[in-house]
Amino acid sequence: MRFSSCYPFQGDVRFVVPPSFLWPPPPSLKIRWKGARFVPLKVVEDLLADRTLDEEIWRVDGLSRCLVRLAGVAALSDPPSGRARG
Repeated sequence: MRFSSCYPFQGDVRFVVPPSFLWPPPPSLKIRWKGARFVPLKVVEDLLADRTLDEEIWRVDGLSRCLVRLAGVAALSDPPSGRARG
């Protein structure tokens, strides 16, 4: 038996358990933040840098309990991957 990770992932997005001193963010009318058990590592980095989360681009997946970006919404702060395709 071999384990490569104990945390879920989706493509290049790695999910982690958010630190309790950062999570959940202030209450929202659109998102039940505390319903997310796993969040993208980028979200933790944003919270550590005192950046607020845009509730218009996130949702909590009920089955996996992961905070996921809505389809078709790219993050403005995400740098290009720099990978060559081919």
